[in-house]
Amino acid sequence: MLNFFGQSSVLSCFLLAFLLFAPSQLHARDYRSKLTIDLLNELCSKTNNPSFCSAVLKLNLESTLPILAQRTLDLAHDKATTTLSLIGSLIKKTTDPELRKEYVSCYDDYDKAIGEVENGKKALSSSVFYKLGLEANHAIDKANRCRVELKVPAPNALLSAQEEFKNLCNIIYVISNYLFESN
Repeated sequence: MLNFFGQSSVLSCFLLAFLLFAPSQLHARDYRSKLTIDLLNELCSKTNNPSFCSAVLKLNLESTLPILAQRTLDLAHDKATTTLSLIGSLIKKTTDPELRKEYVSCYDDYDKAIGEVENGKKALSSSVFYKLGLEANHAIDKANRCRVELKVPAPNALLSAQEEFKNLCNIIYVISNYLFESN
């Protein structure tokens, strides 16, 4: 009987130690903490374009993850709006009816992508971080759809704008995962 109680107390000690120390380790990354260079490098290593991510996020060192997400959402919104304007000008310039149809479809995709970014802003302000990631993915899908719909080679300016938009949305997605995990 004494052996049972001896094992029980050892087990209790381990359980107590786990309860005291595990929660602090599970939530060691507080999303309200300021961004450090180590966290920036960790975040960016999980994106599709780490060097682009580093260039964007280095401007925001000492921000918290939610502020970083908001600033990146603002950049993505601006880039999508600029891309939408570019596509609008391509629609006006083209005389080819098939190409015009493709550009109009692409324009609709970017209009929807802007809506996805705006939904992401709402999700962030409500601290619904998993939805922020979903909205970022939906925005990337819209940009990809536009790219696929174009049968002719797209102008370099459009390709560059699309790539930058997708990279920004990918950063938002990665940040949303960190926010979700630390919440």
